[in-house]
Amino acid sequence: MPSVLLLLLFITGVIVLVAVTANRSPAPCAERFAQRHRLALTPEGAAAVAGYLATTRRHQARGALAGGALWLLWHLQEGRIDVDVTAMLAGWLVGGAVAEFALGRPARQFPAEPGLLPRWLPAVPACLTGLAVAVTPLYLVAMPETAGAASAARWGVLAVLAAGLVALVLRHLARREVLPGAPLDVDRATRLHAAASVASVGLLVSSQCLVRPLPHLYEGLEAVTLTAVRGTSVAWLVGSFVLAYAVWSAAASGGRARIPAVIGAGLVVASVLWIGAGVLRDRPPYGPTDVVATAHLRLATAETFAAEAAAFGVPWANGAVIAGQQPFLGRVEVTAPSGAPRDSWYYVVVIDTRTDTAVQIWAENGAGWNGFLDRLPDRYPWLSAVRSRPSAHVLGHGDVLSVDGRPGAPGPILFHGTVADPSRLKRSDLLVALIFTGPEQQIYWAVQVPITMS
Repeated sequence: MPSVLLLLLFITGVIVLVAVTANRSPAPCAERFAQRHRLALTPEGAAAVAGYLATTRRHQARGALAGGALWLLWHLQEGRIDVDVTAMLAGWLVGGAVAEFALGRPARQFPAEPGLLPRWLPAVPACLTGLAVAVTPLYLVAMPETAGAASAARWGVLAVLAAGLVALVLRHLARREVLPGAPLDVDRATRLHAAASVASVGLLVSSQCLVRPLPHLYEGLEAVTLTAVRGTSVAWLVGSFVLAYAVWSAAASGGRARIPAVIGAGLVVASVLWIGAGVLRDRPPYGPTDVVATAHLRLATAETFAAEAAAFGVPWANGAVIAGQQPFLGRVEVTAPSGAPRDSWYYVVVIDTRTDTAVQIWAENGAGWNGFLDRLPDRYPWLSAVRSRPSAHVLGHGDVLSVDGRPGAPGPILFHGTVADPSRLKRSDLLVALIFTGPEQQIYWAVQVPITMS
């Protein structure tokens, strides 16, 4: 039902837009155009402005409708109904370009008049192209999966094409012959108006294309970096509209590029600093190769468990013997460099490799499982045993339990547990994993710990 409603709204919008475009009187539009550009229109000038606006807006409206319709039809093939603003803006841009090329051919003598367009305007498509060339390879490096990389490449190419179209239109506007019957001041105003419109909309289209691949990055990012990338995405979605308006205002008046330059540079620098700070905060203070970790497991029986637990240093392990299962005691010793962030943690998981399941273990303060650790199997396939599975014993998660310890805390990480099918249990059947996490749910790394058993 929501999809059908969206389709009906789109069709209604198309009908309304066509009706408004067809019945719109050119006179009020020409008056507003004259006020915006501070023109004293003669009858000839008013007629030239009205004709110019009618032609450009007709092509722009048709282009926007075509862009939205093509996007809609493309997704209808996939069984989805989707209306996309960027597609409509791209259609508007193409329609506006067609209108400008149709309005006049390049003048034989170039330039027709010095200073027709602000000198800084060609820098807009150049900067957009440079941004696309810089960002797209970063996407390709950060997206190992084929689907995300292909999507990033497509959007990068579209961003470059949009910037290239803007550059072509600006070049044509600087060389175009004077509009028939238009005074020079009116002709220059139409050039400024067209250049401002094309540059601002092209900026929107190109920047939106560069933002589109960001969701493909989310799954592979850590906590702070993920927040930074999401925030940057929102900042560009909003900031590109602000920047486009600044470009339009400066270009339409023939002014300088100070405000657009400040906004554009601010967006780029803020994005780089924000994401860079997130990447730095998600970097582990030390790697697994800097850590020496060992695990010792001691098997016990129901009769000797209490004595073994006291001797092993876990006298609090009461009632841990389950009929038909092998009880054991565990100790993981970690020697690591200093400098771990405050509120970082080590987590220990024991896995029965015979069944690829997590073994139930408990520490003195109990055991548990943090949801952000569900990302582990995606990064470390050998930890597939901790993947979330439906269970009647643990609400919202399978029977995966871990024990934890603070980096730098004195003493080893102690625990006890039970493992099924004790008759055929060998040391190689058990795997002990040490997981290092950060204060903001970063998963720094996970390693397999060598085991000794007694």
